[in-house]
Amino acid sequence: MRYAIVQNGTIANIVEATPEVANDLGLVECPTHHQDGEPINVGDTYQNNTFGKNQNINVFKWSLVRQHRDGLLVKSDIAVLPDRWDVMTEEQKTAWQNYRQALRDIPQTFSLPDEVVWPSKPSQ
Repeated sequence: MRYAIVQNGTIANIVEATPEVANDLGLVECPTHHQDGEPINVGDTYQNNTFGKNQNINVFKWSLVRQHRDGLLVKSDIAVLPDRWDVMTEEQKTAWQNYRQALRDIPQTFSLPDEVVWPSKPSQ
């Protein structure tokens, strides 16, 4: 069955579990859709035994943007390790510096999470 992990009135995750496991963990049985047919998602609300839509979906979307951005930064860490950095041309170094800075600047550069344009990763 489908259950929600609820933290502070917000759905933190949706999982499949047996009723016994769900009961032991304090999970909440979770339908797939709201009454209007929209899917119930992580970030939606759960209060007074009622599932509601996330009233500030942009906060949730920004968290997803930041997670993706952080993952791209971690993946690019290898490019700036000393053994690779030392053999790069100045143009390559500048490209990597600009790419990583553009990733870090995303929350300040864009007003809405749906407007984010991801920078292109430099070639190795």
